[in-house]
Amino acid sequence: MLLAVASLLIQTQLITLDRAHSHNDYTRARPLMDALDSGFSSVEADIFLVDGKLLVGHDAKDLNPERNLIAMYLKPLEDRLKANDGWVYAKSPRTFWVLVDIKTDGVAVYEAFKRELDKHPLLKYNPQKPAIRFVISGDRPIEQIVKDTGRIAALDGRWADLEKGYSKELMPWVSEAWTSHFAWQGGNEFPAEMATKLDGMVKKVHDQGRKLRFWGALDLKPVWEAQWKAGVDWINTDQPKVLREWMLEKMKPGRQSAPMTRFKDRTADFGLQIAGDGACWVDVDNDGWSDLCAGGNVWKNEKGKGFTKLASLGACVAADFDNDGFTDFFSWSQMKLFRNEKGQAFTPFALPELPATISRGACWGDFNGDGFVDIYIGGYEDWEKQITYPSLILMNQAGKSFSLARSEAKYRSRGITACDFDMDGDLDVYSSNYRLQPNNLWLNDGKGVFKDIAPDYNAVATSAGFEGGHSIGACWGDFDGDGLIDLFAGNFAHVDSRGDQPKSRFLKNLGAKGLYKFEDKGTCGVFYQESYASPSAADFDNDGDLDLYFTTVYATASFGKKNFPVLFRNDGAFEFNDATAPAELSELGPTYQGAWADFDHDGDLDLVTAGKLFENQGTAGNWLEIRLKGDGKKVNRSAVGAQAIIKLKGKTLIRQVEAGTGEGNQNDLVLHFGLGAQTERVEVEIHWPGGKQKSFRRVFPNSIVDIELK
Repeated sequence: MLLAVASLLIQTQLITLDRAHSHNDYTRARPLMDALDSGFSSVEADIFLVDGKLLVGHDAKDLNPERNLIAMYLKPLEDRLKANDGWVYAKSPRTFWVLVDIKTDGVAVYEAFKRELDKHPLLKYNPQKPAIRFVISGDRPIEQIVKDTGRIAALDGRWADLEKGYSKELMPWVSEAWTSHFAWQGGNEFPAEMATKLDGMVKKVHDQGRKLRFWGALDLKPVWEAQWKAGVDWINTDQPKVLREWMLEKMKPGRQSAPMTRFKDRTADFGLQIAGDGACWVDVDNDGWSDLCAGGNVWKNEKGKGFTKLASLGACVAADFDNDGFTDFFSWSQMKLFRNEKGQAFTPFALPELPATISRGACWGDFNGDGFVDIYIGGYEDWEKQITYPSLILMNQAGKSFSLARSEAKYRSRGITACDFDMDGDLDVYSSNYRLQPNNLWLNDGKGVFKDIAPDYNAVATSAGFEGGHSIGACWGDFDGDGLIDLFAGNFAHVDSRGDQPKSRFLKNLGAKGLYKFEDKGTCGVFYQESYASPSAADFDNDGDLDLYFTTVYATASFGKKNFPVLFRNDGAFEFNDATAPAELSELGPTYQGAWADFDHDGDLDLVTAGKLFENQGTAGNWLEIRLKGDGKKVNRSAVGAQAIIKLKGKTLIRQVEAGTGEGNQNDLVLHFGLGAQTERVEVEIHWPGGKQKSFRRVFPNSIVDIELK
């Protein structure tokens, strides 16, 4: 065995707090530095213009020429950017916010502020790399900032400003006096009517893509708790160390926390042109960066800074079928196999003569344990001609050819995904079937012979009165942190004269004691929409819980109801809540596309969906990423089917290498673990296909780790 820790990211890293705001920061013993040492993402400085200098202080009588904006904030922040590759925190590409509260004439102060920033160009706002953003509050020169084509700062909004049409780029914040809206100051329980009002305020601000901050509330934990639960973006404090410890406790795996992770559409920035069908993330040229096949085209990842088109192959899933070290593509949309020529080209590879079929998804997996990945292809339908197309299994003949091992035209299959859910060393397959047909859970005997056990294992994903649902896709994942891989089955469902059709549902893996059967947990917070389609699981906020992204395929469903893809945050114990609006993913178009990868190596997962690439703007949680590689003999080079397990206090995390999820999508082969507030080194246990196991101790969080079977 060889364990190598990649040098792409440092091994230890301060956990930054995306919701912590240092109120009147200049009053600290160490202005700015106390906030930075606590991992805060925002500070506040009151400024006065005196004799041409920007002095910092709360009142005019307290001013001292030595306490000025340059010495206390601009110069130290500039030094941080120079030391940390252009970011405030080392290897942490997050925006750091400086709230500048103008205490004297706003127009004059703003002009003086602009002159100072001209001397510190690194601090100027760069939308391509937003390391620092200044937000002007107090005596705001609104008209001047609006007209300023070389705008160097944004505006701190007020509640009334939400109705004035200011863009979220111009006015990304709204700051309100707590006492103007709430009489409660932390005594007894937060009244329900006030909690409802606060929720509504947060929603209104978030629906416009802005952040919300309150000032004037007592600096007490019950007030922090009320704001945290509601999703207030900035928790205002004069106690940075106390707030840090409180937030770290809230962020521990298994704790509920409001979703403050946001996504930004970078499609145009990166030169991508992608349609909305299946997406597949995989490193095609072994440069360590995950490339993208989406909309039928393969795009090379230019080290997280852009993408270059390489080839047109159709909708694909990917794995290294010949164990030469380069990942190959099977196009389920074209029923063609493409061999990767060392990351430079993709050449057609002959398949045996196959029966005519139309597919909506496929997956790779070494089904017979010979060290080479095989292909399971779902066969769908021709509705007008009432044809049920066959599903196929192609067995890999040592990377030199494929043979047709199975062809069955019984089910109208859509999404195909594989998992060793019973941990016996071989991959089993779940087939999502449409037209109210029962789904299949194909149990592998280890030799590539499958038996449908879905009814016996309670895995059909249906409801009373129906043999099955309109299933489109499913995804495997340990949704409750017990070290067992569960299943989410996604169902399109009519509720009309045709009946109350089976909804999407979570199936909990009962483990060895329950003979690896499943408990139907129901919807668990996944609210009803008629046209749900392809799900994909990922810990988007790095809190240690696998979340769920779920696409829809109708813009307007039955009875004129709008349908939109949804991001569901996992709050533990199979409780899922809608995080779409605060994540800035609202009202995306109809799509079957949904796949995750950390394409920019910043430790958080990014999403491609609806023909767009959404970059994760950072999370507060710790993380670990693991790249597994088989020996190409007993275990396929792509390590498809391998599992990694990390035990934390009160929770066991498990992730698997899979090449096919949802309907026709594929998440990155790199395993991603959100670790929440875990800062100590962890033990990683690898389960290779075939049953071999190996543990690696004292692995650092916040790193990318390579583990290869030798």
